[in-house]
Amino acid sequence: MSERKPIPPKSQTFEHGGQKYTCTFDPRAPKSEQWVWTVNYKRTYPYMGSAASLEAASVKARKQIHALNKHIIAMEEDGE
Repeated sequence: MSERKPIPPKSQTFEHGGQKYTCTFDPRAPKSEQWVWTVNYKRTYPYMGSAASLEAASVKARKQIHALNKHIIAMEEDGE
């Protein structure tokens, strides 16, 4: 009898750089899009994407947080 892989939780919430993001598993999606990540950056518009694994979704969400942080800093330096 072969061992079954553990089933991951349907969603997991993480924090990075003071910002929370959620990764949700959708078994009905194509394999390359089964993990959907969502960043509600400072309670504004939700930024979303998808990836094939939890690790890849987490990396993409953290990259989005970094990009948004850089954008906010640039706006503040320009006086907007």
